[in-house]
Amino acid sequence: MTKIAHIIPTLEIGGAEIAAINIAKLANETEYMIFPIKKIDMSLLNSSDIIHKVIFPRKILFSYNIGLLYNLIKYKPNIIISSLWKSSFISFLYCKLFKCKFYYFLHSSRFFNVFDSIFSRLAFRFSEATLVDSKSAYEFYKSKYKEKKAFPFYLLLRKLNRFSKNIISENFVFIGRVTRIKNIKLSIDLFNEIIKYHPHAKFDIYGPTPDKNYLDELNRYISELNLDNYIKFKGIIEYKKIPFILSSYDYYLQTSSAEGMAISVVEAMQIGLIPIVTCVGEIKYYCTDLVNSIIVDEKYSCCEKILHVLNDQHLSKLLSINASKSFEDYKPISESLKKLINYEKK
Repeated sequence: MTKIAHIIPTLEIGGAEIAAINIAKLANETEYMIFPIKKIDMSLLNSSDIIHKVIFPRKILFSYNIGLLYNLIKYKPNIIISSLWKSSFISFLYCKLFKCKFYYFLHSSRFFNVFDSIFSRLAFRFSEATLVDSKSAYEFYKSKYKEKKAFPFYLLLRKLNRFSKNIISENFVFIGRVTRIKNIKLSIDLFNEIIKYHPHAKFDIYGPTPDKNYLDELNRYISELNLDNYIKFKGIIEYKKIPFILSSYDYYLQTSSAEGMAISVVEAMQIGLIPIVTCVGEIKYYCTDLVNSIIVDEKYSCCEKILHVLNDQHLSKLLSINASKSFEDYKPISESLKKLINYEKK
């Protein structure tokens, strides 16, 4: 049986991490294990029911990377999938030492920093093929490596059903890492305009807060705008509870400056939330302004669109229904995994 090791820097709420969890759940025809290098969110792991498919990090000689190499030597994989640049070096090193197939998994349509650029480019060069989780990631990769193989590994992680509602209310939500790339200040600015006309609206933010300085900055900004009673940071939630939590809201507000597939947006739309989103990454392929979403462009014109939808129940219900139907033709991730295994066997 094919043995696959999926290397990832941490295992917490995030697009690449949730992808790894769902691949592990669906990998019935192969032995598939996740190898987090350093950190695991145990509440996420326990709620995902895949603890038996995770090799826990270990530190050897004060190094998690040496511990990872030790774990890989014990496991003896045939294939290594490496997600995110921090996992690429040790993954490639093992593959060179032990004649293992190396696949780099690209989850975004841009490099986030100079280290990402350096290590990802090296991974592109030496991998058997680069797995891409979206059309935007594919285009980004092919713009730099036209002759190299790109393997589509599109991520519809789970099929969710729409929660039918008689009234579309004024509840806004975001679920994801609270980091600068999510550009949450812009979301706050938009909500600040909305609250002037809809004083009963609320905006709840769920997810880990790895950058405490950024969190403090956001809290100060919220206080300066007198929005403390309207915007709340709710912390981390269990992955299996996300659909239930989302069903309590009506609008999904995410103004990222960069994205890949934007899995949280995909799941919110399936449930029937109306996404208010920046047109970045894969979002531009599945969100159409005022058809199944509200696209954030210039701040005040966007506010006018949001207010228009908020004030029109017929239009808001139509957008909600259209959003929930946006992924009916998407194939589940399990089919991508089968294709990869069959490709490897050729």
